[in-house]
Amino acid sequence: MASTASSVTTQKSPSHPRPESFLRDPFEPEINSPPRNHLEERVFKRRRIEEGQDKSLIHGLELQQHAAKLLESNDLSPLQEAIEEYTETKKETLITIFKSFALHYPNAFSFKLAIILKLHPPIRTRIQTVALLLEVLPEGVSSSMHSSILIQLKNPLLYSLKVESEEVVFPMLCEMIGILADRLHQFSLGSWEELLQYACDCISGDAESNNKKGLMLLTELSAKVFLNRDFWLNQGKFDLVFSNILKFIYSMDWELKTLAYNASMSLMLLSEGVRRTEICDILLPILLNIIDQHVEEDILEDRVRRLGDLVTLEDGYIFKGKHGELFWCMIRVAEVENVSQELMLVAVNVLKELDAKDGKVMVSVIRNLSHEEVRRVLAVAVNFLSCVDDDPLWYDVDNKDCDDTGMTDPFYHGVFLFDSLSLDGDEVVFVPTAIEMITMQYASHIDWRLRHAAMLAIGWIIERNFNGVFLKKNCTLFPFTIVVIRARVNHDQGFLNQDMMQYFDQVVRLVLKSLDDPDPRVLWATMHAIKSLTEYKELLMNGRYHKKLSAKLVPFIRCYSCARVQRYAVIAIRSLVENCGLDKISPFGEPIVASLHAFLNHEDPKLQEEAIDTLRLFAVLMPRTFRQNYYDTTVEALRVIVFNKYSLSRLLVFAKYLECMVYLVRKVGPDNFKEQEAIQVMESIILLEGKLSNTEHMTKYIILKTLDQICRCPRVSIDKFIDKIMPMLLGSAQLCLDLTVDKLKDDCDKRVVENTMVLGIVHLIATTVETFKDRFMLHVDDLMSNVVVLLGEDNPDRLIAFAISIFNVIFPLFPDKLPLYHERYNLASSFALRENYPCSKLYAIPAIGICAMFGGDRFKAFAGAGIFNLYVEMTKSLSISKPNEDGDATMLCDTAVAALGKICEFHADSIDPKVVSRWLSFLPLKHDSSEARYTHGLLSKLIQRSDKYLFGINNENLPKIISIVKEILSGPDRLGTEEAINLMIDFIDQHGGMEIEIMKVEDFLFSN
Repeated sequence: MASTASSVTTQKSPSHPRPESFLRDPFEPEINSPPRNHLEERVFKRRRIEEGQDKSLIHGLELQQHAAKLLESNDLSPLQEAIEEYTETKKETLITIFKSFALHYPNAFSFKLAIILKLHPPIRTRIQTVALLLEVLPEGVSSSMHSSILIQLKNPLLYSLKVESEEVVFPMLCEMIGILADRLHQFSLGSWEELLQYACDCISGDAESNNKKGLMLLTELSAKVFLNRDFWLNQGKFDLVFSNILKFIYSMDWELKTLAYNASMSLMLLSEGVRRTEICDILLPILLNIIDQHVEEDILEDRVRRLGDLVTLEDGYIFKGKHGELFWCMIRVAEVENVSQELMLVAVNVLKELDAKDGKVMVSVIRNLSHEEVRRVLAVAVNFLSCVDDDPLWYDVDNKDCDDTGMTDPFYHGVFLFDSLSLDGDEVVFVPTAIEMITMQYASHIDWRLRHAAMLAIGWIIERNFNGVFLKKNCTLFPFTIVVIRARVNHDQGFLNQDMMQYFDQVVRLVLKSLDDPDPRVLWATMHAIKSLTEYKELLMNGRYHKKLSAKLVPFIRCYSCARVQRYAVIAIRSLVENCGLDKISPFGEPIVASLHAFLNHEDPKLQEEAIDTLRLFAVLMPRTFRQNYYDTTVEALRVIVFNKYSLSRLLVFAKYLECMVYLVRKVGPDNFKEQEAIQVMESIILLEGKLSNTEHMTKYIILKTLDQICRCPRVSIDKFIDKIMPMLLGSAQLCLDLTVDKLKDDCDKRVVENTMVLGIVHLIATTVETFKDRFMLHVDDLMSNVVVLLGEDNPDRLIAFAISIFNVIFPLFPDKLPLYHERYNLASSFALRENYPCSKLYAIPAIGICAMFGGDRFKAFAGAGIFNLYVEMTKSLSISKPNEDGDATMLCDTAVAALGKICEFHADSIDPKVVSRWLSFLPLKHDSSEARYTHGLLSKLIQRSDKYLFGINNENLPKIISIVKEILSGPDRLGTEEAINLMIDFIDQHGGMEIEIMKVEDFLFSN
């Protein structure tokens, strides 16, 4: 190191002219290259290797010393003595050395162990030697063991098995030989025919010890290792083994019987390779029948596990036609009294494996269960569902993951069984049986876990099995006279069935009774059931159950010690109000709202969120009732909180309060903020936004919604805040840009928030531009020049989407700015559609329509590509087999049809007439109401001016236009403006009118 130091401090040599060279010298010519210290580099490299090594083992020089002593010489005695010493003393240092040998010297170590074993040392030494071999051999093909060593291990290990007489060693030896055979197969080192012959001889021999060896070998060897068709079929060896296994299965020797049980599973797997699968029809029923006969629990658990492995490994030939027997075999195991929970789990897990492999067979089994069989399976399911721990963490309502706290593995196995019964079973059998059992056996049980399971089950029955049987909230009846055009209704779907009505009443009474339960977890499960019940508005109101439920729920939100129960009581009430109406549950409206006001100041943020969400929902659904009875008190309660600067500790809750207050004033109240209140709201928004981090996306989105409402308020001037609002908008826009970069693996929930936030920012920018259009004109060019660079094809999907969406907002307001950016805007939109970018195409489709409207002659060059891209999106909906199968595709189709209509309107003279005909073939629109109203309005406008391109040559499109107009007019919503509808009515009157059939609602509902 001294020389290095001296070289650095020596006097600089005289500088010389820089030599001519095409390669730049990375060092200045007057500075020497730094000298390499090879010793230091080697030390550093060694240190890095050591840091990555297993600290529980020995490595390097220390291990080499032990290897020189125990492995390098031909003498076996040092290693054997070390093994014997370990069997006597159990020294940790010795086992550490052995494990280190297995990692670093597997070849020499395994070979020496095999030779020691062949010499047949004392039994304790043999057992330990086999155990050490089991440490070395299981490594995969990628390990450092040589194929030549594997071949050399065959003879000594097989010899050791042949001469072994102690049965305690048999399982370990057979397992070790099975692993070796599998390794040989992985290395493609040929079939081990001598081993196959030995196993066959053992099974068919007279010596009981050899019988056990043969059966163990057959169990341990995989079907791939055993597969040698010539060996098994040429001399009848397969039949010989099969017949002997059958003999052992019926043996009175329980040990042989157990070994034969295990070996028969391997034989069934082997049968496919030798094309003798008919033996499965004989063996499997026997195995399923004897699986639980006179055996200890550990043996039974092992058998069930092996059966599960068989389900996973087989290709459908073993259990074909026997799935029912397998199902009931596992249910029988799960029904055994006083067995461990682990055994019951293993049994049900076999059924889960079967369902995962072929769900149709499980559906077939479940669907054919009788009443008594359903009772048996349901009893097992509820037994599992009751395996819930009363974990104190469940009561921590602030923890979002605590709803499932205490739900054990057995609980989820119970969910699987119950799901199978409720989703796949015959409802006519399942529903009455389940309700009867729950009512009679579980709902009033002394154990709260069983009551908890009962109410969860009731909730699932309501949600799954009543759905489609009863009219739900969205099944609104038509008026007594309705216009019907070729309408037919299936009498069997969606209408009341008297038997099921009886069960509905029974379920509601059960839920009402459960609301008196003293246990919080039972009440929590009951709240979930109530939320499902509220979907059946008509039935609840017919039985006046909505008032009874409200009367029971109100005390929970007014005073109850468990915050989680209070929270779910609020959710249940919100569902009741949402589906039945606040006025329908009077006189409870006032105490409910008063309790919600109290929750606004609750210490629990989850309760605060539920309270504000519920109040907002009340206002949205019933603005008149809310304005008359609860508006003043609610707004005043919110004012006290949001105008208090010390209320900012919980930012998301505060943002919701602020947004709700602004919404109430704008949408429910007089839509008149006083100037001082508006200033306070803006100051609160700005103060809140300044406290947020870049990760609090939902809170930022709520702030943007609030700001949007304030900007739209007609009597509020926020000019003095524009300098603070614009940086906030630009900051939010920049956040959206940041979110789009390198986010290919975002989780679903976060992506939903991000996409919602992008929409919110774009909408708010649009609002700001419209509100301050004249003042904003000075900044349009700056905004456009910054956004246009984001249209590059190398940008991520959501970045392109953001840029196109901004252009979609700006160009309709400032069309004179389009010519400068038209080409890039149009090309980016076409690129997004061509590449099928999921986010960008939402904005690219309307962008083509905007270009058609404002692009003038510049658009003509792009019209062909635009039409083609729109065709692609439109035809996607044609491949959807069911109307509701893909809502996104149908909505995009409507947007594409609307954009194509703009091309037909503004560029009909430069496109093929077939384009107009194709456009008509997709009308009327039914999924996107705003696009439908625009497009149907366009159609009526073109009809009014007798557009020659619309009607086509010789009015060839006229029949289609008449058909479209009739369909629009006959629809329940009549999607179109009042002016457009009137024009359509006039048009139809000119062409023969409409043939309509007036039917009373009873005839409509019950016609065949």
